[in-house]
Amino acid sequence: MAPTPESHGIDPPAPSSRLPAPSLTFIDRILIGASVLIMLACGAALWQRDALRAHWWARRLSTAQGFDEQRHYVTLLASLGESAVTPVARLMEQEDPRTRILAAGILAHTACMPARNSLVKALHDPDVEVREAAALALAFGHETQVVPALAAVSREADAQAAAAACVALGMIASNIALPALLEAAEQHPEAAVRAQAVEMLGMRRAPEAEKVLKERLTDQGRFSVMLYGERRLSGAIAFADSQQGTQTPALSRPADRTVASVADDALKQLVPVDASQDPISRSDPRPGTPPATQGMPPPRQ
Repeated sequence: MAPTPESHGIDPPAPSSRLPAPSLTFIDRILIGASVLIMLACGAALWQRDALRAHWWARRLSTAQGFDEQRHYVTLLASLGESAVTPVARLMEQEDPRTRILAAGILAHTACMPARNSLVKALHDPDVEVREAAALALAFGHETQVVPALAAVSREADAQAAAAACVALGMIASNIALPALLEAAEQHPEAAVRAQAVEMLGMRRAPEAEKVLKERLTDQGRFSVMLYGERRLSGAIAFADSQQGTQTPALSRPADRTVASVADDALKQLVPVDASQDPISRSDPRPGTPPATQGMPPPRQ
């Protein structure tokens, strides 16, 4: 017969008895709570690491001085996508227009609604370079998604913002942007806006614009500001002079011009040219450009 606890004079344990739980001191409870908080903080930091990086890099960009340093932080912020939108949008409110221009370029890499709203707001910026940087960011980064917002701005009484919207509409490759641009060329009350829309129609080289451009040949509305294409050309000439140590005469434009004169120049761009006379047109990537083979001899059989 097998021995039992009773045979040795030992009482068997009660079936429901448990070992007593160790008591925690006040210090133990504090240490455990602190450990839990640290773990939660580390988890949150890992979850929001891109947002934390974006805020830090945006701050560094706002104080960067040299070109290489600025390019470094622009590249880092652009790589973060939507995580960088909030801090970069705040850069659009910086006093230095160069910082605002860099911020607009970063927002071109994120086709989300907050970035789009920030760029549309920048079309009202007091600095023309910032307005045009925002327009290009919208055209190349957001494209057709922003056409309704650009169409609305192109109808505003604010001539500077409306002209910037026309630049963006003119740079969008899709023909979805064309009706709003045609409307601005025909109906906007400010001559400078109509002229900007007409210039962009010429740059697009869209055959659909011919009728409107011919009608603008009688538009005697006068304006005195430089248009987008003229500013780009003037800037390119100045840059080339700085690299070569030369001095090219400044771009000559009458101080006071008519929309009709701009329409005349735009119509000339719609006329197909012989590739031997204008080799640039063969590889021009702008919307509506004649194909590269136009004006070339037929292939040999």
